[in-house]
Amino acid sequence: VVGKVSEPVRTDFGFHLIKVTEKKPARFSSLEEVRQSVESQLRQARAMDEAVNRAEAVLKAINQGQGFTEAATAAGATVQTSPLFQARDEEITGIPDSRAVIEAVFVLNEGEMAGLIKGENNVFLARLVKVVPEHQAGIDEVRERIIEELKPDLQREAALAAAESLLGRAKAGEIDFTTLATEAKGEVKTEEKIRSEVALVGIVSSDTVDAAIDGLSTVNPWAGPVPAGDRIVVFHLVSAGEPDLSAFETEKDDYARQLLVDKQRRALKAWIDGLMKKANIVYSEEWKKMEAREE
Repeated sequence: VVGKVSEPVRTDFGFHLIKVTEKKPARFSSLEEVRQSVESQLRQARAMDEAVNRAEAVLKAINQGQGFTEAATAAGATVQTSPLFQARDEEITGIPDSRAVIEAVFVLNEGEMAGLIKGENNVFLARLVKVVPEHQAGIDEVRERIIEELKPDLQREAALAAAESLLGRAKAGEIDFTTLATEAKGEVKTEEKIRSEVALVGIVSSDTVDAAIDGLSTVNPWAGPVPAGDRIVVFHLVSAGEPDLSAFETEKDDYARQLLVDKQRRALKAWIDGLMKKANIVYSEEWKKMEAREE
């Protein structure tokens, strides 16, 4: 309903209250409006078709006596030997989009080959080279997995250090904000008006991000670098002005409602947390029997 405000909605960027300001009747989009999206989908579909054709050519060559690596290389496909993986893994270390491969090879015997396997964006052919019984893995077996898992943290630390260095140069007046972003291989986004309680589009909200925004002033116009999801963010205050109160009278009821909802939710959470601390959970005999059967 136009003019109504939603309950708090949670997204990856924080909590939001959504107000409907206008409602338009449904209509079909014109070709120009959807052209870019349609072209992108068609390109992806063509790429998948080409990958399927290439995989089928490799399968045909293997069935005619060629070796797996020889046939795949001749077709221009990438050949890769995976590290050890488990059935419950989401994907194979170093091979994105490979959950479907895991599901396919765990029904094979050593030396057998799976047929064409489709991932979300890739097509695979897989041959099971070796099955290793479950055991306590040695360091050599998990080295690659550990490196892959540590990469994001190491990359984040390197990005933070680089951003700190560039920010120091910016504060000293050696470079401007655009140059800072260019040297950091980042992008510049400008928000005309910002409030710490409203999440910025494309930036994962957090207490650290909110504190950085709150700390901006004409005296201290720089803040960061701040981790925000998979990004490192630096804030620069271009200008500051007095808050616009012109709409306060017409929207104060909405503000009051938002504050009330927030207060009610905090009170409910505190009450539930208090109950959980005092809780004494007693299991019925039926529950104990059911648990015993499952064990």
